[in-house]
Amino acid sequence: MVEDDETYLIDLGFVSLRYPEQWQKAVTVKDIKKHAATDKFTLQFVSKDTNLFDLYFNEEKGNLLGTLKTKDGNTVLYIKTYKLENAGVELIAQQEALNVIIQGLISDYDFLVNERPEVEDDYSKTYEIKTDLVTLHYPEKWKSKATVNTEKNVVHFYNGKTPLFDLRFEECDGYLLGTYSGTPIYMVEYPVTKEEDIAMQQDVNTIIQNLSKDKNFVINQ
Repeated sequence: MVEDDETYLIDLGFVSLRYPEQWQKAVTVKDIKKHAATDKFTLQFVSKDTNLFDLYFNEEKGNLLGTLKTKDGNTVLYIKTYKLENAGVELIAQQEALNVIIQGLISDYDFLVNERPEVEDDYSKTYEIKTDLVTLHYPEKWKSKATVNTEKNVVHFYNGKTPLFDLRFEECDGYLLGTYSGTPIYMVEYPVTKEEDIAMQQDVNTIIQNLSKDKNFVINQ
């Protein structure tokens, strides 16, 4: 998660999305219009001629991100990420900044990660990962695929032998997600290109959402 002064707002009328300010000129967001919570529309994030990801609002395409609850109604978000062939560091970072959007929705609004309104979804079921600091909750859907190694101050997540992300309970060069009883929790991402790896990486947001239910956790805003 980045600080407020490191993001800019994409105003859609009923909601504003956060995206890293450093990519504001490099990444074009197509269909910047004012919408209502119940409208069907698509936001496309493009870096020059490279498609990064599409956000679908109230259209069941791609993978479910979650439901945004507002006074004007529920908005269900879906995501399609594009494979980046021979991508450089910047393109990967621009695509991974989708996590900044999701974390902004969690901190700024009532956003239910991986849930549809009144529909039970596989992603809403989680399993526990015990650590010395706090118990983490990760989607049960990935339990048979994810390899999780815990150490004193770090939890490593893998899909098979592919590293996905680390959660570190100490200061480091990652995203500060928040603090738990005063201990910082950082996320360090690894470059991934396969659709399943990307989905498993993005589901760190399920961990964040469940941490947010604990009074000892303060999300970084």
